[in-house]
Amino acid sequence: MDAKEYFSMSGKPVLHYFNGRGRMESIRWLLAAAGVEFEEELFETREEFEKLIQGGTLMYEQVPMVEIDGMTLVQTRAILRYIAAKYDLYGRTLEEQAWIDMYVEGLRDLSDMIMYFPLSLPEEKEMNLEYILHRATTRFFPVYEKALRHHGQDFLVGNRLSWADVQLLEVILMAEECKASILSGFPLLQDFKVRTSQIPTINRFLQPGSQRKPPLDEQSIGTAKDIFKFEQVADGKGVEARRDGVPVAVDHRQTVLQTFASLPMDLIGFGYAALVTIGSVLGYKRRGGVPSLIAGLSVGLLAGYGAYRVSNDRRDVKVSLFTAFFLATIMGVRFKRSKKVMPAGLVAGLRCLQRPEDFIGPFGAGVTYHLLL
Repeated sequence: MDAKEYFSMSGKPVLHYFNGRGRMESIRWLLAAAGVEFEEELFETREEFEKLIQGGTLMYEQVPMVEIDGMTLVQTRAILRYIAAKYDLYGRTLEEQAWIDMYVEGLRDLSDMIMYFPLSLPEEKEMNLEYILHRATTRFFPVYEKALRHHGQDFLVGNRLSWADVQLLEVILMAEECKASILSGFPLLQDFKVRTSQIPTINRFLQPGSQRKPPLDEQSIGTAKDIFKFEQVADGKGVEARRDGVPVAVDHRQTVLQTFASLPMDLIGFGYAALVTIGSVLGYKRRGGVPSLIAGLSVGLLAGYGAYRVSNDRRDVKVSLFTAFFLATIMGVRFKRSKKVMPAGLVAGLRCLQRPEDFIGPFGAGVTYHLLL
């Protein structure tokens, strides 16, 4: 009797993947939370993966794949939804299911960023880590902190454990691997983590020796690249990860943003400052207005100082932010009155070119991405 026949007779779900987290980890989490024992068929080489493909059981020639209840399931969300429904972790009503889906889909966005973070190029790791932490603390975790506060229960949906709770705990722990204190501003999420981690089935999964996988290290990254033919492609427009030549988890909005952020200096900011200064001098020669010259030179000097500060620390944007919005407001009003592109309309419009990820400020880089579409 081979291993496949044994697992089939044992009645346990069989998980087919490589020996790492990836997209299978959420499936492991959900099965463990449901108290379901499972077996794993882990391939370690490209040849073993291709053999699985040639067997004809992979609908899209992709893993994860799970054998359960006599079926062969592929596609991560379909697998998770089936498990959640089968083991009563998918709500009691359509409304609860809708809420669970919304919470889970939001968490997927954050978990994908963290999952692909180890594939960052060395020179971009610090920037990508800052971006992940920023998004987690300004866009995602506030949603779940608010949900727990308004719901007033121990769980996100209803009054019992659901798929959304399991996914949230998994992502919290992933984020804490990036920064241990990331929940410092979220007391309800801290309590949620402690409370949910103590659920017996989940607590067992968190213990050493369980089937939970560790974070990717250099060796496991190398293995995954060999199996799935991952590669990082730099083409002058940014960097993307590819699997079998096909881009995966690539957001072209992020690529554009990274192009701005990777500049060694705030060249656009310095250029903007120079343009304002030159424009002031030319305006003085044409009209002879000393007050306008002084004001223009002052704003140009302030813009240059702001660009200098941003060049030393991308987060130090207060001076540039104030200068850009101040001048854009004045020139915008002049343009509205005169309807002349030069100089008011031009200066107001050029403000939009300045390091967009900085000037969005508290609204987050995510808003900038949509503005760049």
